[in-house]
This record gives sequence, structure tokens and C-alpha cells, in this order.
Amino acid sequence: MDEQAPPDSDGDVPAPEAPVPPPVRSHPHAGETPGPASPRWSASDAVAGADWQAKVADLVENIVEGVHDKVVQPVIVVARALVYGLVAGVMGLVLCVLLAIAAVRLLTVYIPGNRVWVSDAIVGGIFTAVGVFLWSRRGAATKEV
Repeated sequence: MDEQAPPDSDGDVPAPEAPVPPPVRSHPHAGETPGPASPRWSASDAVAGADWQAKVADLVENIVEGVHDKVVQPVIVVARALVYGLVAGVMGLVLCVLLAIAAVRLLTVYIPGNRVWVSDAIVGGIFTAVGVFLWSRRGAATKEV
């Protein structure tokens, strides 16, 4: 037979109450500390935990390698190019200065009369000719509005 709730003071029978669902958890063990003392803990959880940790460690390692390959490696290449370019530029500048000094000294020794101004004029003329040639090869400046 059906059980009905007793009537209240007015004599009306109240409607039956709907059952209350249990609280929703995101994980069956949420809020619990798994361990040997836990009633829901089993030896397979320990094995699954170790496997999970290895997967997370592999994932972190793959992410770090990806960042290294995509970010750090190109930065290292650019830094090396800048350093080697600066070293080569400085060495080239020092070589040009030393060659100019050697040319003036050789011309001063081998020109009759030991005239330094003639050797200076010859080396200066060479530098002027190179400068004019490079100036003529420059690109036209673009005007931005």
C-alpha cells in the first residue's frame, strides 16, 4: 500500500517531495586524499598514478623541447650572427686602417725626394675614388608621407 504523508492542520495532504540528488563531483575521489587508509584506494591506483606522472613528465619535456626549438634556437642563431658580424666588421676596419698606413709608408719610402704629401695625396685619391664609386651605387631614398 501507498504511504501518504499525514494531513497538516488544514486537512490537506502535502505533495510528496522529490528525492535530492547527491552532490556532483568532478572525480569519484574528489575531496578525498587517496592512500592506503582510503576505502576507495587500490594498488592499481598507485600504478595508474605512476603512469600519469610519467605522462605528465613526458608532456612537460616535449613542451620545453618545442619552445627550445622554436624560440631559443633562433635567438641563439641571431646572437651568434650579430657577434660574428661585429667581430668581422671590427677586424675589417682595423685591416683597412693598417693597409692605408702601410700604403702611405711604402709610397713615402719609394717616391724620390721623400715627399710625404705625394703619398698622402695618392692614398687619399684612392679612398676618394672608392667613396665616389660607392656613393653612385647607393639606392634612391624613398619618401614616406
